[in-house]
Amino acid sequence: MKTGTLNKLIVHSHKRSTIDVRRKVYCITYQANIEKRRFTSFNLKRGLDITWAPFHKELRLILSLIDRALCDQCSEGFFLVAGFPQVVGAVDGTLIGIHGWNYGPDEYVFVSRKGRHAINVQLICSAKYKIINVVARWPDSTHDSRILSESLVGRQFEDHQLQGILLGDSGYPLQPWLMTPIQNPTTLEETSFNNAQTRTRAKIEQVNGQLKNKFRCLLGDGMQIEPERACDIIVACCILFNIIRT
Repeated sequence: MKTGTLNKLIVHSHKRSTIDVRRKVYCITYQANIEKRRFTSFNLKRGLDITWAPFHKELRLILSLIDRALCDQCSEGFFLVAGFPQVVGAVDGTLIGIHGWNYGPDEYVFVSRKGRHAINVQLICSAKYKIINVVARWPDSTHDSRILSESLVGRQFEDHQLQGILLGDSGYPLQPWLMTPIQNPTTLEETSFNNAQTRTRAKIEQVNGQLKNKFRCLLGDGMQIEPERACDIIVACCILFNIIRT
């Protein structure tokens, strides 16, 4: 993603601020990293209120679409890994911790198997390790397969608006557009399929690790901030991740 793309994709519905949108994203992510160092949550929240309000809804749209040209490029790049044809993306869910917040009566939906609070974030990456889709709005208890099926990308594949194949792990159901590993392979062909699928899908696992290592606020217990704002910061980190990789 080129640095100018961020401003191009966001439609401004507010005219109050003259600060460049890209700089706002940098500022928000910087503040999130400051929060990781245990600075006061009051100052963080106030800063987010000032910088985020005019455009946080528009920002969510930036990584929610995969166009045909990008799919063609992804397909060629993925094929070079292990000869797996027609792959346009690799999908996976990753947990981003949140803590120190009053979640109310619905707190249980945020609790992970390890007993910590988290957001379950869907990421889809390209063959060049770019994040081409992010869904950051579901609590940890939501299954990866549900997040994908109810996401814009999932609906577009179901409606044949997007062509090609996504690769996912065994936690996803097999679909005409979603290839998962064969359970208990018994033939050489099935084993070869699984090997190619795993090698090609490994890109999304690498992206998950690179994203969290680049933005340390996404590691461990995560951010001490309300879930909705945490989701916004996660999206901002994904955008900056793409800019860094350009």
